[in-house]
Amino acid sequence: FLLQGVTNAFSSAYHHIQRKRDILQLVSSAFAWIYSRAPNIRVIDTYLMEPCADKAQGYAFRNMMHTDNNTGVSEIYSSPATLRRRDNLFRDYLFKCADSSEVITTDAYGERHIAVPIRDHTGRALGVLDLNTGHCRELPPHEYQDLQKMLQMLQEACNELLDDQRFKDTAKEAVLEAEQVSGQRKVGVLFHRFMLQDLRHCVSKLDHQSFAELKSYKEPPVMVHSILKAVLLLFFPEWDESEEIHSWNQCKLKVNSDLIRKILSFDPTAQYVRSNPEILTKYIKGIPRGAVWKQGSIPAEHLFNWAFTCLSLMELSQKMQNAQAPSQVFLRMPN
Repeated sequence: FLLQGVTNAFSSAYHHIQRKRDILQLVSSAFAWIYSRAPNIRVIDTYLMEPCADKAQGYAFRNMMHTDNNTGVSEIYSSPATLRRRDNLFRDYLFKCADSSEVITTDAYGERHIAVPIRDHTGRALGVLDLNTGHCRELPPHEYQDLQKMLQMLQEACNELLDDQRFKDTAKEAVLEAEQVSGQRKVGVLFHRFMLQDLRHCVSKLDHQSFAELKSYKEPPVMVHSILKAVLLLFFPEWDESEEIHSWNQCKLKVNSDLIRKILSFDPTAQYVRSNPEILTKYIKGIPRGAVWKQGSIPAEHLFNWAFTCLSLMELSQKMQNAQAPSQVFLRMPN
């Protein structure tokens, strides 16, 4: 019985550590996506909760990860600092966020903070994301929209992760080829897979009338043409540097229901994909997310976001194939 008890305790501790590691991997993937899309978010700290030895204190926070949104680097602390409620009056907003499991916006140390809970399947907080926007009191509409989308996809991915850990015997069919692995590498693509599925749904709503706007251009804005180039080169990589890809008339002929069908079934991590990530980067790198939003074209915005997410997954898949596992998460996305 003693041996069994020790084994159970060890197993419980192992799975607790693994869950923390997986959640941090998810969060870092989400931050890599928001990087460059919301430059007014300066710094993000990730706190996970753990029970206090003194039960009267309830719980404490461990500052697990620090993300500099100016560089896109997330550093996971090997010896995370502990925050207790009684010792951190100026960070009380973190505890209020966890207590209520609701978003809290406040000012601390002269800067604006948005505290967002990470919830378990019951709706209770597991941790808190502390987003520092400095002296920016209110995010621009497109940054706020992207932040909301990122948080939604992060929570959905977290729900699936926790469900997988609760129901280990229930096998789920992989959506992406890159998910046909186990452990940390599978978790690495989970957030982006949810984002891809959401964007597929957005693109599925586009109809002939939506694309009529794109086709109406005789000479489109350079940005719109570049976005369409990136999308088309995923399906026609032989067009790279061809006359067709630089011809708007040729490109817009490909904007039809068949293109939508291709987008809805495309797996950027599959081995059959012949496009090189550098080709996509060439056309969508340097396009500011805010400029796409200001253009006011719903089809162009959906296609840009879809190509952006495909690029992220292609780069992640390439890193997985190279079996690289850096201690720091550093995913530089298109600016």
